[in-house]
This record gives sequence, C-alpha cells and structure tokens, in this order.
Amino acid sequence: MNNKVSIFCLKYWRSILKRVLPPSIRGSVLFFVFILALSLVLTVCTNKTANQGNSTASPSSIHKTKSGDAKKGSEQQDKNIPAKFSQTLIGPDEIKQAMGDPPLNGYDLYAIKVGEKEKAKKNLFIRGASADEEIPLVFAFFALIGGGRRILIDSGFVDEEKIKSWKIINYSNPASQLLKIGIKADQITDIIITHRHWDHIGGISLFPRATCWMAEGEYNDAQLKTESSSPALFTALKQIKAENRLKFTEPFQHLFPGVAVVRQGAHTQHFQYVVLKNIDGIWILPSDEIPLDENLKNNIISGQTGNTAESEKALQTILFLAHDKEGSIEHVIPSHEPSVFKRFPEKAPGIVQISHGAETK
Repeated sequence: MNNKVSIFCLKYWRSILKRVLPPSIRGSVLFFVFILALSLVLTVCTNKTANQGNSTASPSSIHKTKSGDAKKGSEQQDKNIPAKFSQTLIGPDEIKQAMGDPPLNGYDLYAIKVGEKEKAKKNLFIRGASADEEIPLVFAFFALIGGGRRILIDSGFVDEEKIKSWKIINYSNPASQLLKIGIKADQITDIIITHRHWDHIGGISLFPRATCWMAEGEYNDAQLKTESSSPALFTALKQIKAENRLKFTEPFQHLFPGVAVVRQGAHTQHFQYVVLKNIDGIWILPSDEIPLDENLKNNIISGQTGNTAESEKALQTILFLAHDKEGSIEHVIPSHEPSVFKRFPEKAPGIVQISHGAETK
C-alpha cells in the first residue's frame, strides 16, 4: 500500500512541475524528484522487511511461553524449551572431561531408605502409564564418604503430616539411619540438594554443620512453597542462609574431587542431578528426573516434568554417561526404585552400599 501511494505522489508532482517549470530547468528538477521518490520507496520496503522479521518468534520470545507451567504429567508439552526449564548447555562429553579424579581412595556410596509407599500412581513416575496403575516406591537419600568429607545427596524428610498424608510405611529418621553406619548428624559436611520437594529437602534441619549446595532459583522457590505449607522447613531454609551454610551452584559445577552437579531436566525449574567419578567408574544419581528402573530400561521420562524436551535431553545425557566405558546402565541409581535395596549388599537394615572406596573393598 505504501509503495502505491509513493508512485501516485511521484506522478502527481511530475505533472504539476511540467506546468510551472521553464523548459530549461525542467529536466534537472524532474530527475531530482525521481531520485528522491526512489529513495522513499526503498526506505519503505526496508522497514517493511524488518517489521516482518521482528514479528517472527525469536528464541527469547519462545522462552516466554507458558508451556513450562503445564501440569505435571500433561501429554501436551511445548517442544520449545522455556527459559525457566532451559538448563545447562554442557554435553555428556564435556561432563566426562570435566569430572576430574576422585580422592586417592575413592568414595563409599550408600543408599539410605527413609520409608516406603505400597501404592503410588504409576503415571506420576512413568510418562504415559495408565492412570489406574499403581506401583510400590521407596524414599531414599544417598551418602558419599571419602576425601575427608561426608556428603549427602538430598536429606530425607521428617514432616509427620507428609508421612501420614502420603501413607509412608516403615519410616526411619534420616539421622538415625546414618548412625547405623557410624555417622553422626553433626559429622555431615555437605548436602547436595537436587530439588525442593519435601522428600528430598525435608531433612536439612537434622544436620547442623552441613553446607547445603543447591541452585539459587530452587532455594527461592523452596522458600515460597514452604512459608505457609511447612513452617519448620521454611525456618530451616532461612537458618542455613543466616549461618552462611548455603552455597548456590552453577548450571554445571565440579564441587569436590570426582563429584559434579548438572542442572538439567525439568522435574522442577532448577533441578540438578549428581555425577560421581569413583575408582570403580562413573555413577549417576539422577534423583526424580529418573525415579525408576523402568525409565531407563524403556527410555521413558518421568510423568512429573515441566517440559518434555528438557527431560528427554536429561535422560539421553544420563544414558550416554551410563554407557560410557567407565560406567554402565547399572551405575544409574533411581531415587524411588525398590530393587536398589535388593541388588546391592546390605550394610544395615534399610542401607545398601553401592560403590566402594579402596579401603573398604
């Protein structure tokens, strides 16, 4: 439309100028007007092209879509990863190269059961499962002992209301469980929190000297979620910050010799999992991004995800790491898998040893 207007104006002024200008200068003036009109047309075309380009959704505008807010387990997911679920860009090769070596004698790695649930909806843990199907679960955290440190991956839970509402059976206090392998609560040096959910972060108040490592966004979300729903946990979160025992992690960070966190997945907004390079190979502790063995064996993501594409990326990265020559798929330890406590040697009731340091072989 703008081009047509410009051409009409050119013709109109040319006819006017022919009538009023002397023949001796008419040609020069008309040429000048022609050049001016041509410049105007080119400017209009350029602006139109630029506007068309701006109307196309850029990556940043895609990131502002609301697909990341989809309900857990929803079958409708935006394949464009929203910024809130777009985590580390590091690939599995870079993870392996950055892992470094474990301490000289390696680590002892334990899985520690806190409780069990006889029947849970399977579709919360296996994407696409029937809504009527139910499965048993365990609730566990992990302990990593070596290199002068006693590290927990998540912390279990102590909330009695959650224990009742979730119908948890055979519950054991996390600190009491650790005593079975000779570790006191005040000896824990570090806790790596994978995400803010009650069964993973709910035991931090038990360990008064531990430094807590978690993503800043996850910490902020935890405070918002617990202020009214779990006052005791909210107080514990404030306390670790006030006592300078809170450390925010990067999207990929090598925390200790052979221990790194990878912020990848969409179970929560700022979810992170743990990769361990021990003397017997690479181990992955994926927490709720891969809650069950079935996720691994059938290459299916969890039903609780904020974004399908991001969870699929995390699953494939973990599978790649697990199939590396230094590891195997058996070196991925899901967080709610009951068989973990059957396939590894028992050290005490509800505690199995997954990996050994040199001194304990």
